[in-house]
Amino acid sequence: MKTVRLGTFETNSSSTHAMCMCTVADYEKFQNMELFLHWETLQTAEELYEQFISIYQRDRSTWGAALENYFNKKLCGQIPSFETYKKALMGTGEWSYVDEDCRADYTDEEWVIANIRQSFISDSIGNVHNYYISDHYHYETFYDSLNGVVAFGYFGNQ
Repeated sequence: MKTVRLGTFETNSSSTHAMCMCTVADYEKFQNMELFLHWETLQTAEELYEQFISIYQRDRSTWGAALENYFNKKLCGQIPSFETYKKALMGTGEWSYVDEDCRADYTDEEWVIANIRQSFISDSIGNVHNYYISDHYHYETFYDSLNGVVAFGYFGNQ
């Protein structure tokens, strides 16, 4: 990434995965994991949880086999509490596939947390962008101090 003209953000589109703009105050909340980027908006943990549980408040006859399987096997047949969901959202460490063969190695809550964290990437439920930032994933920030706007994004590929 490089600046070609003053006051512009330019990049090669094939190397950019995301670019976001917000106020400096919201960006600070984002960095402190008080706000989370989900699709195109910054949201609180409470808002993300409401979206997550709304999936499971639908009529079960409309779920389909994949959602039924996820609910029964990955969530232990219960909607997780907000505190459990927040532990998954705030969790740090490596992202890894949760293998059914290792189920006995987890408590029920650890199992649910691991599967929610996995869903952040595979199903875009919740937030993955903050994790990329916490792992310093080719991340860059641009401040416009005159207007109080921050443009930020992660780029590159592994």
